[in-house]
Amino acid sequence: MAVDFSSGNGTQQQAPASLLTLAEYLELALDMGGSLIMMRPRAQTCAMYVGDPAGSHDDLRSFGTIEAVLADEILGLTHAGINFLEIDGQPYRFVRSFTHIDGRGAIVFAPA
Repeated sequence: MAVDFSSGNGTQQQAPASLLTLAEYLELALDMGGSLIMMRPRAQTCAMYVGDPAGSHDDLRSFGTIEAVLADEILGLTHAGINFLEIDGQPYRFVRSFTHIDGRGAIVFAPA
């Protein structure tokens, strides 16, 4: 099912900050040719990486952190498997999955 979070006419929903954040990281992952990896929260933040989740943790490129509240909202607005979202007029298609990296849980957003 496609979900439209675009600015525009009254039938579309305003994209929440969490999805705008997700879109920024998805664009970064696409530009780098990797997957977006969101590590499970430690304290109040989630570390964000781009790379190959099947590879070594040392090969992942760190791109800062996001608040756990934003991460929870991203997880609430997406689902495991194939996702189709339109965020601010830009379509995104990705597969959300779960893996373990260095013994920690991680959510993977891979281009589809």
